[in-house]
Amino acid sequence: GAQERLSALVAFSRGLFGQTEPETIVASTCHAARDILLAQCAQLVLADDAGTRHTCTASGLANEQVEKLLRTRMYTVMLQSLEKGGCALFPMAPADTSQSSGTKLPGDLVSMLGVPVASVGHHYGYLCVINRIGLPGFTDEDLAVARAIAAQVAVAYENARRYYDLEQRVAERTAALEVANRELEA
Repeated sequence: GAQERLSALVAFSRGLFGQTEPETIVASTCHAARDILLAQCAQLVLADDAGTRHTCTASGLANEQVEKLLRTRMYTVMLQSLEKGGCALFPMAPADTSQSSGTKLPGDLVSMLGVPVASVGHHYGYLCVINRIGLPGFTDEDLAVARAIAAQVAVAYENARRYYDLEQRVAERTAALEVANRELEA
């Protein structure tokens, strides 16, 4: 229940802040979001100022089923909102079964929740989870948890970028000092 979810969120947070590689941050967050939010599929996309995109899709579905989910018109429309920094929730209420009548097959879009990954000053991407396991849709609690995960990954991503920039500056200064040292010794 709620206690297990909270424990999983705390464990995720502890592991996240020791990571400095964007690919590792994206992959671990995507898999954790899928597990914590009880989704069939999760997708996390982060992009830096240079346009480099880091993407991960985690799912227990077969590749063809995941591709089917990610090609649906509903997903494409909701993705446009997410890429502009908005949120996406379908259906709007988990009890709304009017959209989900009939037999659903693996790979059918039944429910979706998406939140932006952003800090105060910058929008990095989005986190999207698809098809809530055990319920016809995602709940308000799921939305709050997804927002918490997105906020944490934004901070971790910013920290990783700062760490990389700092390492670059240290390497440049070390190289300059080595050159100056050789000149002094000559």
